[in-house]
Amino acid sequence: MRSLAFVFKKNTIAVIMMTVGLVVIIGIISSKTDWLSLKEYEPDNLIMLQDLEYGNRSFTCTGSTYDSEHDQIWVCNYGRIKNDSQEKLNPSVVCLNVDFEIQNEIFLKDLFETDNINLQGITWKNGDNTLFLAIGGV
Repeated sequence: MRSLAFVFKKNTIAVIMMTVGLVVIIGIISSKTDWLSLKEYEPDNLIMLQDLEYGNRSFTCTGSTYDSEHDQIWVCNYGRIKNDSQEKLNPSVVCLNVDFEIQNEIFLKDLFETDNINLQGITWKNGDNTLFLAIGGV
C-alpha cells in the first residue's frame, strides 16, 4: 500500500510540474507575439476556389500546399458530384499556377480504383518532388 501511495504522489507531482511548465511556455509565447498585428492583416486578393469551372462536380477545398520549386499551388478537391440523389465522390488533386488557373488535375479514382476515397489534406516536400495526401476509405 505504501508503494502505491508513493507512485500516486510521484505522478501527481510530475503532472503539476508539466502543467506549470506548459503555462510558463504559453506565457512566454504570448508575451512575444503581437496579437493585435495579426488581426490587422487584410489580403490583397481573394480567390474563390468553388468558382472554378467544374461541370457537374462541386469544388470543396480540403487542403492546399505551395510548391516553391515549380511555383505551383496544389489543392485537394473533395469532388462531390452535383444533382445526385446519393452522395458520390470523384475527388481530385488540382494543380494551379500562381494566377490560379488550372494546369493539371489528378483523379484519385484512377490511382486507387475505388469509389470510397475521402480526401482531407495535402502537403508538398521540396527537394524530391513528393506530394503527400491525407486520405481515408481506401
